[in-house]
Amino acid sequence: MFPDANLHWNIVEDFPLGYPRYSALVASDTAFYICRRFSKTRARLLLLKQDKIAVLEERLTQIDDQEQSPLFLGMSRADSNPKRREILDELDIALRDYDDYVERICRILKLTSPSRRDITSLSNWLNGTAALARDETRYLQNSTDLASLDPGDDSLISTVHGLVEDALIRFFKRFRKLSGHTRSRDAHVYLYSGALITRLSRLAISSLMGLLLVIPIAACYATQSVAIRLFIIFFANVALLTAMASFSYRRTFELFLAGATYSAVLVVVLSSSSSGSTSQ
Repeated sequence: MFPDANLHWNIVEDFPLGYPRYSALVASDTAFYICRRFSKTRARLLLLKQDKIAVLEERLTQIDDQEQSPLFLGMSRADSNPKRREILDELDIALRDYDDYVERICRILKLTSPSRRDITSLSNWLNGTAALARDETRYLQNSTDLASLDPGDDSLISTVHGLVEDALIRFFKRFRKLSGHTRSRDAHVYLYSGALITRLSRLAISSLMGLLLVIPIAACYATQSVAIRLFIIFFANVALLTAMASFSYRRTFELFLAGATYSAVLVVVLSSSSSGSTSQ
């Protein structure tokens, strides 16, 4: 039986209830690409593969120590010890498997953790629709083992984006009626694809950045004490670096450079204003 050609297959509710509809929901937003790392199982397999190589390595050492013909140890072309060749072949296979597995684990460990908001959104949808069996949705409860496949934006942008969307849902009653809600007919499902949230998020972040620069300057203008000004600059730096470290993945050197630049800007502005007031 062929599907109705009039159906809009980009709308979640047009898919049959079950995995087809849940897959459509996950595909509607890259933030919903959440899966388990299976960290304990991967660690177990890694340890077993590692131990297998260690055992083979010990056997190779024993064969070398028990070698009756020293010539075989110094000239591989003349080596006719079949046990050593067999162990070396097994080691080659085991090491290739081990190296490939280590690289795969590294890729998994580099994945970021999903936000609690996205996990809750999927859980709420599943609880409300009963689209899947509970045993098959239990993976979302393992929050410490979950990974997000979405490269996403800076975590600060993602956080502000979520806060703006939550505020619109709560306080702007007409938000659900905007044209950007085209991927779901369910009045309780918000899959907004318009530009409003992005614009408001950028405005909020720009305002925050502006405040981080203006407030310390205004506070320094309010006092003539050098010690208090230094304390204000220090506190402003701590606030900036804490925000950067909390909401973005920066290296220590990048944080140091950002702090030095921020301090330099504050000092230049204050010194220029001080020299201007003195000349007058």
